[in-house]
Amino acid sequence: MTVRTDRRHDRRALTEGECKRLLAAAAAGPVIQGMMGHDRAMLYRTALETGLRASELSTLTAGSCRLTDELPVVVVKAGYSKHRREAFPKPAYA
Repeated sequence: MTVRTDRRHDRRALTEGECKRLLAAAAAGPVIQGMMGHDRAMLYRTALETGLRASELSTLTAGSCRLTDELPVVVVKAGYSKHRREAFPKPAYA
């Protein structure tokens, strides 16, 4: 069976309302895996805005943020990117 024929693997983007509820629930939630709710909500927002995977998000540091570029970006180093190339996810608002 392949992902194309296996309906258990259907994926879709969250609606705006679902995103808002997720972020609100995370922000108000308890500490999970050492992360306060507010911090977890910021991590989820970064994931929603960039499309980065959990493993890619876990590699980010302050140095991964290029805030002085014309359009600020978050950079994933090649060794941690799905395609093994340095990745510059396009922000959702761009």
